[in-house]
Amino acid sequence: MDEIQLRNLYGPATEKASAKIMKSLDPHSVSFINASNFLVMGTFDGEDIDLSPKGDPKGFVKVISDDRIEIADRSRNNRIDGLLNISKNATVSLIFFIPKVAETLRVQGKATVSNEPKVFEKHKLKSNLPKTVTVIKPKKYFCIAAKHYFDQVYGSLKAGLIQDPYPRFMK
Repeated sequence: MDEIQLRNLYGPATEKASAKIMKSLDPHSVSFINASNFLVMGTFDGEDIDLSPKGDPKGFVKVISDDRIEIADRSRNNRIDGLLNISKNATVSLIFFIPKVAETLRVQGKATVSNEPKVFEKHKLKSNLPKTVTVIKPKKYFCIAAKHYFDQVYGSLKAGLIQDPYPRFMK
């Protein structure tokens, strides 16, 4: 199916869904990123898609400015599929999670991989410096309320399986 056929079938995005797309970081988004200890980064090399999980203590992703987000890459298993993809195609998509929060934040943008030692110091974890830092120039942000998904997969928030201590993007 092409775009016209799909839009004819589904219709336009709802006003609420369209309002979730942001062009720049607001204070709540920055706070969400700072509180996240886990994300998944999607990359594409022109042939294959890679989804790389990234995690460290909360604050491991640094929001430097509206047009610069940095993610340290520490030596672990040396699977560098996403980094190799970025070297071929700079387009990335990130989805940030916070444990027990029924909401996510998606970020789309362009990335480069830096090995500049002056950048590493901001990402020091105890005495561990990263091998590289992925620098993202964001283009779009999407706040996604995942309550419906969690209700379907894990049962109701009321069942206590998911606590929601973090304020919502949208109510």
